[in-house]
Formats: sequence, structure tokens, C-alpha cells
Amino acid sequence: MNKFFTFLCLIALFGCKEKTITISKDITFDQQMDISYGDDPEQRMDLYIPKNRDSVKTIFMIIHGGGWKAGKKSDITGFTFSLMKRFPRCAFANIDYRLATKHASDSQIRLMTFKMQLTI
Repeated sequence: MNKFFTFLCLIALFGCKEKTITISKDITFDQQMDISYGDDPEQRMDLYIPKNRDSVKTIFMIIHGGGWKAGKKSDITGFTFSLMKRFPRCAFANIDYRLATKHASDSQIRLMTFKMQLTI
């Protein structure tokens, strides 16, 4: 967990253009968009880290539905924001993955898990 959080912080500091998301007057997050976690252009994630980074204890990995054949991370950004409001001290990774329409569906979970472990 500490390695993953360190990785997330490094990405937030150096990886992408940072933007602040304000959920309410007391809840703000740094947002990093379209961070690559694999070789495929579809293997991207949006990362949201609370402004008070010392308080992060948990990281939610949000993976869109669609039976591995449809959908994209932007379909559930609103859901991610609602979770951010309920859990303001947690970090969130909203993840896209290679769709099974282009690749064998039985390997989707295994490949995504492997790529995320390499990222950690």
C-alpha cells in the first residue's frame, strides 16, 4: 500500500498537468488525467488525491462496467466524485482498460491486474 501511495504521489507531483477539483468548500482533490499504466493506449487512469496528502489511508480503484466489452472511465466520473464526497481522505483511481472487443475477454482481468501490480 505504501509503495502504491508513493507512486501516486510521484505521479501527482511530476507525471501530468495538475488540476484542482473542488467537491465542497472543505473537500478538494488534485486531479491527474490519462496516466498510462500499460503499453496499450486504452490502459489509462485518472487519479484524484486529497489536497491533505498526509491523511490518505485508502485508495479506491474504480473500474467501469460493460462486461469488458464496452464503456469508458468517463462514464463513471460522476460516481467517482460522489465517492470522493463521502470519503474525502481517500485517493481514487478511475481506470480504463483494453476492451474485449479487440482482445480475448478471458485475459482482461488478469492483464489489468498484472499491469497495475507493475505500476505499484
